[in-house]
Amino acid sequence: MAFLYVYSPSDFISPLPDEAGNSADGTAPFVLILSPTASPTIIEITDDDLILDEVDNTQQFLTSDVTIDGTFYAAGTSVNAAYDLSNSGTGLTITSIQFGGNGNQQGTVEGIVSSAPLTPGQTYTFDTEISSHTADTPYTDYIACFARGTLIETNKGPVPVEDLKPGDFLITYDRRVVRLRAKPWRRIEAAELQQKPNLRPVRIAAGALSNGVPRRDLLVSPQHRLLVNSSITLRMFGQQEVLVAAIHHTRLPGIYVDESILSVEYHHLVLDRHDIILAEGVPSESLYPGPVALASITQEARAELFAILPELNAPDRHPDPARPIPPGKLQKKLVERHLRNRKPTLGQSIPPAL
Repeated sequence: MAFLYVYSPSDFISPLPDEAGNSADGTAPFVLILSPTASPTIIEITDDDLILDEVDNTQQFLTSDVTIDGTFYAAGTSVNAAYDLSNSGTGLTITSIQFGGNGNQQGTVEGIVSSAPLTPGQTYTFDTEISSHTADTPYTDYIACFARGTLIETNKGPVPVEDLKPGDFLITYDRRVVRLRAKPWRRIEAAELQQKPNLRPVRIAAGALSNGVPRRDLLVSPQHRLLVNSSITLRMFGQQEVLVAAIHHTRLPGIYVDESILSVEYHHLVLDRHDIILAEGVPSESLYPGPVALASITQEARAELFAILPELNAPDRHPDPARPIPPGKLQKKLVERHLRNRKPTLGQSIPPAL
């Protein structure tokens, strides 16, 4: 299951573009003005792969009744992506959605979801239009981090993530020493986990990724990306190494969403740039400081980050990922190919611990 915050047509002063020929009707730039009284509606959909796909048989459906702009949509109604609009400077992306049908309908869209919370009264300009037959779902509840108890490789050996402090030195996958700049964290209690099951951690059993990796069970948030390093990766992308969300790894034996977890404490690790560190011996990402990730932490934590790293608050910021991040559907396909060929996702040599 997954939760989306939907801005309805009435949340905008300017009209939302219709869908025409599987694209937004009109030409870029598209200018949308959010009403000062805009308030998104939360919906729950049957999503298990972080993708809204409007054309194949993996459509997503409402799990409960919802009314948007006076229109009632019953549980079981399909939710389909129409088109995406993006701002190439800020990275902000919105995906328009339609309720009902098979995703091939044209005309009026019933709402949008955004890659980051929108500010009431704000004007947004989008210079890029993308036909959205298959699109990564931009969750507002994006959390990419490690659960309490995870051992992180440092210059002093493995240290539990909750004991790390800004200024500590971590060891990267390629054996550089980097300084921890900040460590926002968030505890999610049982009531919130029950309401938002998409925040439940993924458990990666010891040895599930490769021989002896991870060294112990590793718990990360579903959107946390792990390194995949194999000949299959090279054939698919022309790159030996890419980053793939933990939720896609759940197709592999020994990796699953842990439903037994009643509450979880998540820790972000912020470095000077997006990087690959070692958690229980697994090469995995530090916080990628894009707009979605920054929107997922508290206002106080964002203010602290901007004070430490003011460049994160630059309007034209577009951080480079530590490794290529394929689209969600290709991440899923990559993991499925490893499963089908019985190949570990960490098939190439991993540097030993210091």
